[in-house]
Amino acid sequence: MKAIIVYYTFTGHTQRAARLLESLLSCDHEEIELVVPYSGSDEEINAITQNQTENKETPEINKLTKDLSNYDTVILGTPVWWFDIPPAVRSFLNENYLSAKRVFAFITNGGNVGNSSRTIKEFVPSLDGNKILYLDFDDETLDLKVSIQRWISEIFHQQG
Repeated sequence: MKAIIVYYTFTGHTQRAARLLESLLSCDHEEIELVVPYSGSDEEINAITQNQTENKETPEINKLTKDLSNYDTVILGTPVWWFDIPPAVRSFLNENYLSAKRVFAFITNGGNVGNSSRTIKEFVPSLDGNKILYLDFDDETLDLKVSIQRWISEIFHQQG
C-alpha cells in the first residue's frame, strides 16, 4: 500500500491525528492550505467560515507538493465546521478525483459530525462509511493513539 495522508487543520487537532497516523503507517502526508489563510478576530473568522461552509464555497487552496497519482491510498483528515467539512476540504475534494483510489477518512470534531461524512461520500462514493474514524476531541476519555491503532488494525490489516 502506497498511502498518503491529506488533511486540513485549523486548531491543530486534525494535524495531531494526521501526524500520529503518519508515524504508525510510515506514510507520506500533505496539509491542505488556503492561498489566503483566515485572519481577523475569532468572531470575524467564525462569520466567514460559517458563511463559506453553508454556501458550499471552494476557496483557492495551494497546489499540493506531492503528486496524488503516485499513491493508491488516500487517507483524508478533516475537522467539522458548522456541521460539515471545511471549505478548504471541499476545495480539495472538488479538485482531486479520488474515486479510483482506496480512500479512508478520519474526522475530528467537538461532539457532532453533522453532514461531514455524507459530504465526503458525495465526492468519493466508493468510501465506505465503516472506514471513517471519528475522533471526538471533547470526549475526555479519548485516547488518540489507542483509537487510531484500533482503526488501523480493523481497517487496513483486514484488507491486506
